[in-house]
Amino acid sequence: LVRNDDLDKLEEAWNEKDATVRLRVLKRMESFMECYPPYYYYVARTQQSLGQLFAATETYEKMAALGNGHFRKDEMLAAGLANRAIIQAFLGQPSAPETAKKALEYSTDAWEANLVCASVLQ
Repeated sequence: LVRNDDLDKLEEAWNEKDATVRLRVLKRMESFMECYPPYYYYVARTQQSLGQLFAATETYEKMAALGNGHFRKDEMLAAGLANRAIIQAFLGQPSAPETAKKALEYSTDAWEANLVCASVLQ
């Protein structure tokens, strides 16, 4: 159960300018955010900004696993998987095109995610 004050704390953490501090604060929240896909999106974006690319791809996967089957269309899941796909492409992982296609299944309305997926599929 995610409470309103938990969501407020998540927003506070996300607004932290120092990515290292942000990640530390987010990680402390994990025990009560473990079933909330947006939490994993924020963690992964922070890991990605810190250059923790392998950790970010794993976190984006957690986000997708939690959200899979619960949301038919979701721009955050599409963006998260698009980010995962571009990281996989950067790391030379062969699963990047499959991840990009999966991202497009969540939303074709998120133009930023569409551009990222297009560059991976190109």
